[in-house]
Amino acid sequence: MMKEHIQKAEELKTQHVIECYNVPDIDMNKHDGGLPHMAGVYTYQVRRSCRADGDYTYNHAPMLTGFNNRLLLSYISGKKDEHGAPDEVVYTTSKDGITWEKERTMFPYMLADTKAYIGPDKELLPEHAKMIVHSRMCFYQASNGRMLATTFYGFSPDFHRAPNNGFGAARLVREVYNDFTLSDIFVIKYNTAGGFTKDTTHFYKPEDDSPVNIPYYDEVADEGFVSACSELLSKKLILEQWYEEEMYDKEHYVHGRALSFYTAKDGSIVGLCKKGEGYIFDKEGNIVLDEKIPTLITNTAKVWGQKTPDDDYIICYNPTTDSSHRWPLAAMKSEDGRAFYNMKAIIPELPPYRYEGHIKNLGAQYMRGICDYNDAFDKNVWITYSCNKEDIWISKIVSATAGDADKKYSVMSPLWGSIKRTGASLWVVVDKDACERAIIEYFPDKCENVSVKINVKNISDDNGVKVVFYDVSGNVIKEAVCKQGECVVECGSDEAGRDINGACMIKKEVNGVDMINSRCEATTPARIAVYSKERLALNTLSDDGRLGALSDMEDADRKDYCTEFSVEFVSKE
Repeated sequence: MMKEHIQKAEELKTQHVIECYNVPDIDMNKHDGGLPHMAGVYTYQVRRSCRADGDYTYNHAPMLTGFNNRLLLSYISGKKDEHGAPDEVVYTTSKDGITWEKERTMFPYMLADTKAYIGPDKELLPEHAKMIVHSRMCFYQASNGRMLATTFYGFSPDFHRAPNNGFGAARLVREVYNDFTLSDIFVIKYNTAGGFTKDTTHFYKPEDDSPVNIPYYDEVADEGFVSACSELLSKKLILEQWYEEEMYDKEHYVHGRALSFYTAKDGSIVGLCKKGEGYIFDKEGNIVLDEKIPTLITNTAKVWGQKTPDDDYIICYNPTTDSSHRWPLAAMKSEDGRAFYNMKAIIPELPPYRYEGHIKNLGAQYMRGICDYNDAFDKNVWITYSCNKEDIWISKIVSATAGDADKKYSVMSPLWGSIKRTGASLWVVVDKDACERAIIEYFPDKCENVSVKINVKNISDDNGVKVVFYDVSGNVIKEAVCKQGECVVECGSDEAGRDINGACMIKKEVNGVDMINSRCEATTPARIAVYSKERLALNTLSDDGRLGALSDMEDADRKDYCTEFSVEFVSKE
């Protein structure tokens, strides 16, 4: 058995961690990178910040799990800037991924004693300094069913000094009960390598500087909770997600950042990290291979990989080396977890950056799904991420066993509004956000002849509903804008994919709607997109959110915008 194990390890060393095949050139002038779009993706906004309502406008690093028949999601929420106080970890739950509860505090903003701090710029820290939360993992469900949530508390003497530099104080833990309330907070690990011990770690309330008693986890009388924490501390590979905050702890052996991992079909454990770093682990968690993966081209944002509920594999990442512009949000799939093919864009576009702040990289980024050591939610793949480090979104990628009706559409639904399907092909859309737009995409079969029926009930700012037919290369075949009443937009083709009558016709049925006409190319549309706004100022490569160079968007807090319409995709024989 030992000989076979060694032989297997040697075989793995001759391979790359993963191979990404046929990776296309990415067009960074397009939010989708010029990639084909993935069908069967249902995207919903979980958190939409609004400064006028007193909301924090830095929201980032979401974590996700299934628990007690709901989705459980946490993320860091800060007042304005990355590495800026006050910030906290909040959480929310959903029974369907569409409607989410109001967020609640999971790990609050606190101060800590800095006498034990041995990191750089100590002179910038007061005796009781503001703590900054940071973590690459949150949820762990123990074998006894207990759900633990963790985060790390570090220091940022200034915006450019990250709290995950090895000199923070401690990692805290609390239990998420079955009703989604929380236990008290405990310490699960002191950062002793960074100078903090039980005797030197002291927390304080920011409002009055009074002490906060946070004991070590084994001091609680709840044996089930203690057992769950001890079990987590015994999980060698899972704990490697803690590396950055504890980087001077010599027990850590994986130096890639933001590790995600899964077990491939060949039994190897694949680990993927920022910057395209990768690992192969054996079943005990020992490193068999580590490398910069040649075909995994990415940046300082996270890479997510997992086995899907239908026993395939998926990786999600930003396939560009541009860390300031983290788009497109792309995915590749695999049958064995080692060879990945067919890169596609998960979402069609990126909502614009609304609020000024430091180190707010643009793009859909920091993707995380449900770890295989936790409970799944259903048979679909769920991926959560932040957009512009400002809002939290989640995408459901429907399983291969889903019905055809689910797999022929993709939707992107902002929180201030709704997209609801009534029947197989009729959708009702409400858009109440002046800074974002709802999008429905339909993916026709190769020779399918589809017309799009729009019924506009109301629009704001003379900003009509736009319908666009795209070819397989993402080029516009035809587009039309509907501003009132009913209209039908179509681009017909025969079985061979040739144009029937030489033109895409717009049939005006009510109120003399003025819309654009243009001739069809001789092709069947690859996708048809309906946008709730004709006009929306999107971010480009000339915009940079990292240095606070972008100002607040003019209509970021506006509440009187309202567009309502219905859309039906009608397949004609």
